Amino acid sequence: MVACASCQLLIDAGIGPQTIATPSPDPAILAGAMTGGELLESLATVGLVPSDIDAVLLSHLHTDHVGWITPGDTHTQATFPNAEYLMGENEFAFWGRAENASRLSAPTQQQYDVIGSRRRDLRNGDSPLPGITALLTPGHTPGHTSFILDGANGERAIVIGDAMHTTAEMAHPCMCWTGDLDPQTAIASRRALVAEFAKPRTYAVGPHFTRTVFQDA
Repeated sequence: MVACASCQLLIDAGIGPQTIATPSPDPAILAGAMTGGELLESLATVGLVPSDIDAVLLSHLHTDHVGWITPGDTHTQATFPNAEYLMGENEFAFWGRAENASRLSAPTQQQYDVIGSRRRDLRNGDSPLPGITALLTPGHTPGHTSFILDGANGERAIVIGDAMHTTAEMAHPCMCWTGDLDPQTAIASRRALVAEFAKPRTYAVGPHFTRTVFQDA
């Protein structure tokens, strides 16, 4: 789908140069905040600039996954001017409806327009690039998609987006995240992912998983 011999791609586009509140089941309880802004510096450390990016694979269009589509909420230009934007079928259409575009978790109109200008929809099992397979995992959003990355010696890594937010959901896939739009469908997707992770040489990449750092005493 992306025509290039050696593509540079991103999976999701981070929070962007902003701070956003973490969703809470009780509006009266502060659940913290997420702060972004380092993606372009991270690209620079591996010798890349935004114009080098050929494709952005989007797990879904929540604001904390599309933050760098434009360099700020009011900007209309694309951060990655040469990129195509690939996502699961039904995802783009869902966020184009007025009642959904006004959600706090929705992309900005500027981000939505940039994505729409060079968008391709993915179906389950599609291979947008060699070694990458789309695995639809709806429920968190209607078109939520995970991406299976084939590695050496039969190893696989599955980038799960927001299909899970914590490793606890691997042991208890029936747990529901407050942001899941369709909780029962999200549970079914998590159970399907758990079955995938039970396969040999299969690893999870969870963008929201916490990192534990061990230090010597």
